[in-house]
Amino acid sequence: MRQILTLVFIFVHVCFAQKATKETFIVAIERNSTGAKGVQETYYIALQTLGQAARGGQQMTYTIEDLEVRDAADSMLKFSYREQVMEPDFMNSSRAVEYMCMLNKPIPFLVQDGIPKLDSLPVRQYIEKQLDHWVIESEVGTQLVGSIYSSLKELMHHLYFSNLSKKFKPKFVGKTAVVDNTTYAILKNGKGERQVSFTKTDSTSTQQAEVRYDPRNAMIKKLDSKISFSLKIDNRQINGETNLHVEQTAYIRKGNVRSDYLDMLMRGSYWSDALKEKGKTDSLKVEKYIASYEPNYSNNRLYAGMKLGSLQKADSYKRYRAELNHMPISLLRGTFHLSNKLNDEGLSMEDLTDLIPLLREGDLYDFLHNTLAQRLLDKQNKQAFATLLHINANMTAKEKLETDPLVFWAKSLRAPQMDSVQYWQKIMLGWDQETWNKSNAGRYALLLQQILVKKNLNHDADLQMIIDKIQLLVEDPENKRRLTHKGLLAYAYYLQYETKVKTNEEQSLASLERAAFYSPKGAADKARESFYDRVFLLSKENYTNDYIEELSKRGQSDVALEKRVQEFLYNPTDGYDDLATFYTNLKGRAAFVTFFKQEIIPQLPNAPDFVLYDLQQNKVALENLKGKWSLIDFWGTWCGPCVAEMPKINKFYTDNQDKSNTNINLITIACYDTADKVRTFLTNNSYSIPVLLSDDKVQHDYKVPGYPAKYIITPEGKMIPVRFGFDWQPFLAKLASL
Repeated sequence: MRQILTLVFIFVHVCFAQKATKETFIVAIERNSTGAKGVQETYYIALQTLGQAARGGQQMTYTIEDLEVRDAADSMLKFSYREQVMEPDFMNSSRAVEYMCMLNKPIPFLVQDGIPKLDSLPVRQYIEKQLDHWVIESEVGTQLVGSIYSSLKELMHHLYFSNLSKKFKPKFVGKTAVVDNTTYAILKNGKGERQVSFTKTDSTSTQQAEVRYDPRNAMIKKLDSKISFSLKIDNRQINGETNLHVEQTAYIRKGNVRSDYLDMLMRGSYWSDALKEKGKTDSLKVEKYIASYEPNYSNNRLYAGMKLGSLQKADSYKRYRAELNHMPISLLRGTFHLSNKLNDEGLSMEDLTDLIPLLREGDLYDFLHNTLAQRLLDKQNKQAFATLLHINANMTAKEKLETDPLVFWAKSLRAPQMDSVQYWQKIMLGWDQETWNKSNAGRYALLLQQILVKKNLNHDADLQMIIDKIQLLVEDPENKRRLTHKGLLAYAYYLQYETKVKTNEEQSLASLERAAFYSPKGAADKARESFYDRVFLLSKENYTNDYIEELSKRGQSDVALEKRVQEFLYNPTDGYDDLATFYTNLKGRAAFVTFFKQEIIPQLPNAPDFVLYDLQQNKVALENLKGKWSLIDFWGTWCGPCVAEMPKINKFYTDNQDKSNTNINLITIACYDTADKVRTFLTNNSYSIPVLLSDDKVQHDYKVPGYPAKYIITPEGKMIPVRFGFDWQPFLAKLASL
């Protein structure tokens, strides 16, 4: 009843009070921390005094009239409400839902003795109602209510300086006081304005700030604060700082945004189920969404992205392509839909010229060196060749730089005059490292080298120059394409091996060793672009087997075995069969079993210890698994691939339980989940697998890269990571049979 009376009081004052006063604030917050992308948030807030509250104090509302979000590193604008700017990846975080829910809504609160107080119930009810209106996925919505409420409460407190209010009654000695580890110094003390500096320290953070505020109501006029912190979470050291600037100042309102603008953004977003039916995007609901918002937002870039994305998710590809073809290019700026339009072979040269400057960073590179390059393999594709020449001749110096090596290669395919091929290769060898990096010159220099090798016109010195160029790019730790160049370098050394194998065995083996050395050692050592390089060069991903086979042919079995062991330790799942076959062929199966147990297993890393609880609150530790081979599966009920694999996991468990002499354990660890969700999931699907609940530490200790993730634990407690997508069942069976 008290909350109802409070809301009625607010409504009356909002509608009828003649003496309501209004102040405007800009609140800027910048957060940076170790391993996280820094963000700048700027809130434009209108604060309204409605009048005296019945129980004393001032009845207030504040409204976030605008919000800007930027990257802290480069200050690039990611989102602006009134400017209607939103970068494509902005909605990837649930924080975006929080921002939207906070906008353009008067938030009622009370100020007594300079202390603002937010009434939890009506604010939480508003948040829940708004999230329901946008049909935000229920589990996400449940988590967001508390987070949004906390953000609104924090912003309210940023408008007032209550530290020295009557409630706390600080005792000053002269102009200095110490309260709760905070030292205050009064710099100026007037009736309508007080200026204070303060420093607060505790075990993990230090805050330094200076504030000007009205001591009569504690309302801030200007505040600058810096908080530096250092703490340990899950054995990781996190350092960072938060900068806060609050200023009571006028700002220019840039007009009102339509009331359904946020509805359009949120209902079309990833976080909403508004366009879904039984968990899948429904084409009829998408069409209804388009019909609702097309009249007002057909020329809005954000709506264009939502519309096209929803059509794709609904598998309405014909409709998607039709919308994409007639949509103005300017509406596609900064989205992957622009790349899809670029991939249309029927695109006019005029549209091509308009489109390229609007591409996201890296999209032109992908189009040129992956999509267009594949079309150029067809020597009869005149359109592809014309597109390449148009970009090279009519765009800026940046596009010319990126297309020059592609032009040389395309021309060599169509009119292979060897003197021209040699000339083009010489031009590329004269370019600097930056040009090689940006234009993928390594690929095309190697392609021209292949042409010259076939005609016996190659020169060892030229290939060595190519290797030297690529080597510098690989050795630059700041180079974002370093792994792509590493794959090219492996092939360049292999090509050098092929050209020398008949004339200089020692040098050729050294080149093959380098090819193996620069071959990727695992998933983290691979680059997506390398796939396309292999397509054009007809090269391999890994030359380790070639090197080991060559060592064996030359009678160096001990060195070959050492390399096999190294490959297994780099990538156990893919390296085991090669190691087992190689050793067995050398010394027999029984010798391999002894060798693996005594020499290889001790070299594996120790499995991180854990103590967790199952759904019946039974304690399970890593120690309980020793003596048997064990499979640990990290998963979650929220994870689609995990859920899809669960029938296989459950069958493996039940089949294994039926074996009386089994030497295999199965443990699954549910991460970012609750006991109730896991129980419901198991019951609904009649699964009997054992589940431990994560302590939010174990997945970090095991360095889980994604979900699901599997680890095989040896009877001695050593750990073997299982590559994602690898068929782990036969692998585990082979290990358990040793």
